[in-house]
Amino acid sequence: MTRIALSLGGNLGEPIRAMKTALEHLRDRGILTDLTMSSFYRTQPWGGASGDYFYNMVVIAETECDITQLLTACQDEETVAGRVRNTVRYAARTLDIDILLFGDETISSEDVIIPHPRMHERRFVLEPLAEIAGNWYLPQFGCSVVELLYKCPDVLAVARIV
Repeated sequence: MTRIALSLGGNLGEPIRAMKTALEHLRDRGILTDLTMSSFYRTQPWGGASGDYFYNMVVIAETECDITQLLTACQDEETVAGRVRNTVRYAARTLDIDILLFGDETISSEDVIIPHPRMHERRFVLEPLAEIAGNWYLPQFGCSVVELLYKCPDVLAVARIV
C-alpha cells in the first residue's frame, strides 16, 4: 500500500457534488482506501484563465495501484464528471484531480510528475493538505506540509466553507 495525496477541484456545474461522487467511485472500485478528506474550500482562480471561484479539497488515502493505474482512474473520473480537456491552461472545469504525492516517491514521466510540480506554490492545495496532514514530512522539499504552507508565495483567497 502506498500513501497518496490527491487534490480535487472544479468551478463548473456542481463541483462539490462532482468531487464527492468521484471519491465514492474511487473507493467503490478499490482504488482508494482509508480516506481522510479535508474540508471544502472556496478559492480564487489560480493562473487567471477563469474568473469563477473554484471549490477545492484534498484527500489522503492508501492505494495498491501503481502511478499509471491511479492516474488513469483519476482521469476516468474527470471524464465521467464531464470534464472537457482543452488547450487553455487553468480553464474552468467540472472536475480536476491532481496526484500531489505518491508515497515519498519522485516520479517524472511524460504523463505525470510527482510531487506535483506546482503544489508548493498553491495555497488552495497546501491549506487543505495542512488541515489533514500538516506534519507529513516531504523529503523532496526538505520540510513538512505546514512549513511549505508557511513559505507559500500565493496570496489568493482560500476560505474553508464546509
